Order: sequence, then C-alpha cells, then structure tokens
Amino acid sequence: MATKKVPNKGKLISRRDFSIAGGALIAAGPLSAYAPKAIASVLTTTKTATAQKAAKTMTPATATLEVLNPRGEVDPPKTLGISPRVATLAGKRIGLYDNGKEGFADFLNVIEKLLKEKYPTTTIVRFNGGFDCGDALAAKIAKSVDTVIYGSGD
Repeated sequence: MATKKVPNKGKLISRRDFSIAGGALIAAGPLSAYAPKAIASVLTTTKTATAQKAAKTMTPATATLEVLNPRGEVDPPKTLGISPRVATLAGKRIGLYDNGKEGFADFLNVIEKLLKEKYPTTTIVRFNGGFDCGDALAAKIAKSVDTVIYGSGD
C-alpha cells in the first residue's frame, strides 16, 4: 500500500508561539512597517519570547489616520414660522384634535363647553388620531377650520 505524501506547507508552530506572534503584531500595530519583522522575529526565536520583549526591540513607526464621521451631513428640516393668531374666536370654526391619550377626551369636552359658553357662535369640529396626525389629516384639518387646539394627554 502506497502512502500519500503531504506537501510541506512550511514550519508548523505551536499555539503558544502563534499567540505570541499575534501579540507582537498588536504591539507593533497593524499599520506599522515593522509588523512583519516583529512576527518573523518571534517565530524564528526558539527561546520563550514574550510579545513585550518583541515590542521593546522594535522602533515605533508613525502613521497618520483620518477619522471620518459616519453620520454624514444632513440639512436641517425646513422650518416654518408660527401661524398668525385669529383676531377673535366669535363665529369661527375651531378644531379640537384628540390624540387618543387617556383622559384627553374629557379635557377637550371641558374646553368645548367653555368655548361654547364664551363664544356661542363658534362651531366646534372634533378630530381623532395618533400623536402625529400625518400630512393628509393635517391638510384636511387646515382646510376645514379657522384654528385648532392640539395637545397631548400625557
């Protein structure tokens, strides 16, 4: 029976020597021009060498690194000014927006009652939705009322 020869892949080293060589690489720095020399020095040394000894024999190289901001630059959103106030609430259509938080509907019921007492010619229109009403509902509200009361029930 013939035996198959395994090609020589070079000198095998122990796990310990491999770990020491890795320490020398870390000490030299991966961008250092001295890193290959440090590894070769550790691998060819037959005595027990530590990564600290290997690092002491090397002269440090300087490298310049450019650090980039991964967030990039984003333009701020377009800001809008405050809408002008209505001169009076008498005869106006007032929207009350309920975002569905606990107790907020009760609060708006009181506001509606107070508005009706003080401005009997006003029309109250109620709207319901989430915290962010979205562009479509906001446009609908803007077209159907003169002013709106929006709040959060927290």
